[in-house]
Formats: sequence, structure tokens, C-alpha cells
Amino acid sequence: MKRALIDKDGWPVAFFEPDSVHDSEAAISLSDDDWVDLVNNQGTRKYINDQVVIAPQKVEPLTAEQQAELLSRDAVQKDTILTGLKSSTPDQAYAMVMQADPTEFKTIVASLAKYIAWRHND
Repeated sequence: MKRALIDKDGWPVAFFEPDSVHDSEAAISLSDDDWVDLVNNQGTRKYINDQVVIAPQKVEPLTAEQQAELLSRDAVQKDTILTGLKSSTPDQAYAMVMQADPTEFKTIVASLAKYIAWRHND
């Protein structure tokens, strides 16, 4: 049995191996499976009524300012990548694409394909 310290809302706040010198008297004993589930899913699991439960996730909608900021970042990232593609070797371009945000991947690949075709015909 392993141990964990659980707060009043059911969130685990500390985990202890058996016989740990840092163990707290307020910690509770858990099965190995429950302990591993809580450790591997921190922030998404609670311990309530002697069982691990999936915690409901509260997602706040983005404000207009946050949406504008994200769109601005995406535009800057896209321009930076496309500018970099034009001045890079195919290997450098591939590395740049692999580091890109996945949401921009289709646009980047299409631009890269056009650029490679253009360079190949040069």
C-alpha cells in the first residue's frame, strides 16, 4: 500500500512511498492501482468516498482579447515559418516544419511543397 495526502476537496496534494521519512500522519493508504492512477493523472483525478473519480474539467471561454492575441500569434508564427522556408535548404525546411504548431501543419506543408517544386524547376 502506498499513501497520499488528500485535501478537503478530494485533490491529492502529496504522494508517499511506503515507509517514507516524509510521510504525513494525515495521509491515507491507497491501493497501488489507485496511487498510480492519481499520480499519472494529476489535475484530472480526485479521491472521493474511498475511490478515484474523474474530476469534471471546467473550461472557461476565451475573452475577445485572448482570441485576438492567439490569432495574432498564429499569423506571426506562420509568417516567420514561411519566411524561413524560403531561405533554407530542404533539410532545414523539414526541421522547421517538424517544430511547427500542428494546427499550422497543412498550410506549412503546402507552402513547402510549392517552394520545393519551384526550387526543383530552377
